[in-house]
Amino acid sequence: NNVLLPGQSLLKGIQAAEDVRKKRNSEKIDALMKKARERLPSLEVRHPPRSDTTIFTKPQAEVSRLLPDIEPQKTQLPHVKSMLETQAKRHSKAWDTFTSTRDTEKAKLELNVKQIVQNYQNDLSADEEQIRVEMKMLEPQQVMSFSEDKVRETWALVAQHFPIRTELIESFARALDSAEETRRQSINDALVSLVGDLEAAARIGPGEAERLLEQEAFDLNVSILENKRTYADFAQRLRISQVSLEKSLLQEWEAGFAQWRVLRTRHAMNLFIALLRSPAFASPPSVAAVFANLRDRQAKVFQASKDHWVRITSLAPPQLRTKNVEQWTLGCRRIHDSWDADLDSAVQNLKRLDAEVEHRAQAALLTLREEVQGYQGYPPEEMEALLTAECVSEVTKRRETSSDLLGHSEAFLRRQAAEWQAISNALGVWIAQVHTLYDARKQRTAEEDAAVRKALRTHRESFNAENGRREADLDEAIQLVEWGSSETVLDERVAEALAKLAAIEANYRDFHRTVLATVRQYPGTVRHSNDDYHVRLCYKLCVLPRVGPG
Repeated sequence: NNVLLPGQSLLKGIQAAEDVRKKRNSEKIDALMKKARERLPSLEVRHPPRSDTTIFTKPQAEVSRLLPDIEPQKTQLPHVKSMLETQAKRHSKAWDTFTSTRDTEKAKLELNVKQIVQNYQNDLSADEEQIRVEMKMLEPQQVMSFSEDKVRETWALVAQHFPIRTELIESFARALDSAEETRRQSINDALVSLVGDLEAAARIGPGEAERLLEQEAFDLNVSILENKRTYADFAQRLRISQVSLEKSLLQEWEAGFAQWRVLRTRHAMNLFIALLRSPAFASPPSVAAVFANLRDRQAKVFQASKDHWVRITSLAPPQLRTKNVEQWTLGCRRIHDSWDADLDSAVQNLKRLDAEVEHRAQAALLTLREEVQGYQGYPPEEMEALLTAECVSEVTKRRETSSDLLGHSEAFLRRQAAEWQAISNALGVWIAQVHTLYDARKQRTAEEDAAVRKALRTHRESFNAENGRREADLDEAIQLVEWGSSETVLDERVAEALAKLAAIEANYRDFHRTVLATVRQYPGTVRHSNDDYHVRLCYKLCVLPRVGPG
């Protein structure tokens, strides 16, 4: 495994810097150290006293007594002083360069992390917006038009975003780790350069330099570990949030799917109710056509009946004959029989059409039941209760409404036909009574005329018989006058003949008086009969007579 840990990488860099330093400065450093050792005084070994003798002394004083007594020598080393100042400057420059690089890399890291977070938030927001757009299809206004496959396809589209979002989280975590690694590499390079620069400056010893480098490396590692821990914790929370989001989206989709089932169920039921209330079931065109034809036929029959009723006025005397009355009555019967037949046919046709509509309603109800059972929007018992309360009741209501309409229509038309028949019957009875009255008037007039004629004929026959006898007697008296033998006899016979002639004249006068009386009586009889007929006829016609009853 060629992958080095952060500490191993730092140690390897330090070791490389140490090798360079030793190779470059080993001889010079050795000479300087040797010269410094020669100038140091010889050291005398001093042993510490026993512990029981130092109970009442100060520990610091005892420690100082163990140190060698070296008096500093005042020597003039101008080149060393210049060298030390140069070393200090180089040391400060190397350290400032390192700290600047460290701070710059930290700032770069912060900017890089901020940009990574911003990019991640933008990508995540764009993906969430797209998810919301796809989940918006589950809203009641839109989901109603979807099929079940379309609703499931919506979840499939949403589920496609989950691997993408997971990859966004993983790439976000990798980007943060990469930024830290970039920072680590840059600072490690700066540390390697710092080691070389510090060794070149020689301001501090190798041990102190190593401790300084180790401390910086430690601080760097701690910072990187804390950041990575923060990144890992953040990434873990993002993963948990993603799982929660997936769970909430699944619950939201399941709620939308359940709502779709309910909405589709309610929509199917509402469509069924609207269908039953539509003209196709509430007022089918075929039923409306039958009613329209029945209404037209009703209007024609009523107009024909009215025209036929008005035609009765043409039967007034003297056109009032038995044949005409019979023809008028037969016409009424023919009109009403035809209307009754049409009414029976229309009622049967309406019942047949209503049965067909009921069959279609039951078929639609069966189809609805199968459809809503497929949606499974409600438990079976609740679904059956809903169907019974809203849809089956609507079918029953339609059936009862149609039955009531048909029953009321038939009852009204039957009652109307009976009223028309009653009017025709009443007019028939009335015209029959008028016809009877008119026939009685004609018969009475004929009888009165026959009676007068008979009386005149009787008077004439009686007169003729009596007058013939009297004229025969007159002829015989005239013959006797011709045969008179004496004036006295002749006068007697002439007187007798004149008496017979006077009797004939008296007979003529009696006949004319009798005939004239009969003839003069006849107009009064006729007038009385006419007045009686006039009064009776006006009573039948419901008008006021011009004369009072005689």
